[in-house]
Amino acid sequence: SYFVNVKKDYLEKIIPIEADRVRNLSFTNEAFRMEMGPVKEERRRGVVDDPDGFIWDELAQTAYQVHPYHHPVIGFEEDLEKNIQVQDGLDFKKNFYSPGYTTIVLTGNFDTPKALELIKKYYGDWQKTPSPSLNIPAEPKQTRERVKNYVWKDSEVSPKLLIAFHGPNFEIKDDDFCALELAARILFMSSGRLTKKLYNDLQLVEYISGGMEDRKDPGLFEISTSLKRGKSIDEVKPLILEELEKLKNEPVSERELEKAKNSVKAEMIYRMDNPLSVAYTIGHFQTAGGDYNLLFEIQKKYSEVTPGMIQQVARKYLSPENRTVLTLLPKK
Repeated sequence: SYFVNVKKDYLEKIIPIEADRVRNLSFTNEAFRMEMGPVKEERRRGVVDDPDGFIWDELAQTAYQVHPYHHPVIGFEEDLEKNIQVQDGLDFKKNFYSPGYTTIVLTGNFDTPKALELIKKYYGDWQKTPSPSLNIPAEPKQTRERVKNYVWKDSEVSPKLLIAFHGPNFEIKDDDFCALELAARILFMSSGRLTKKLYNDLQLVEYISGGMEDRKDPGLFEISTSLKRGKSIDEVKPLILEELEKLKNEPVSERELEKAKNSVKAEMIYRMDNPLSVAYTIGHFQTAGGDYNLLFEIQKKYSEVTPGMIQQVARKYLSPENRTVLTLLPKK
């Protein structure tokens, strides 16, 4: 995504600049080649030499065998080592920088008729071009647990554990997404079960978090934790799995569920506290959820989730055969 934050007085200048950037992007062979170095360096710093980036990168490759979510956005190292030509970039731009793949969001205190007039002026003649057929393969149902264990290249890193389950896509009309996100809040918000047990009471972890990915295609219900030095994954993992089993076997309390709903509501309010955040949220609901109007319906969907629905999605998705587990330990 591209974004810019300007005073309303500059709207008449910024709209044509952004239109030109998106519509008329061009680059030379030399400029294209010069960018390969920084991209490789970004991957090195963010994945190759960063334990968190590394394990998250490996999670996607392990959990997804067929779907393109298997591939990192920045590319694999072998992709970056290929002799990618400027024409490859121009072809990508032609195929995907097109009206059918573009969402424009403006937020803030501005003259709406004037803004629409400017958008029509600078985008109105943008011709829709035939795009390549995107035959995105559906990820097959996972039928057995996948486990990968890594040892990092130095001894200073804290032990890390990722647990993920295939879940639904970001479809607010489907109750499963909202129920799983509330289940995550019950476990991982500041007063959540696993936060309280592992971070506050037993002091086994530096942090623990989790949630349901909000993606256009089915995402992952993810659990991430970094252990305190000297603590063992064998201590932590069973306690996490025990709480997941409780979600399946025991209905959560109405009080816990209400606190989780309030957490979601508060987060949405915080998202609306500045124009740039509002723009990002609207754009995300449109592109990942398929309709920005879902933004105005989501709180109702969350409010309708019951303890029984939490139990139902836990049984449906949080099963051992649907689970991917990655660990990363420091070098001894």
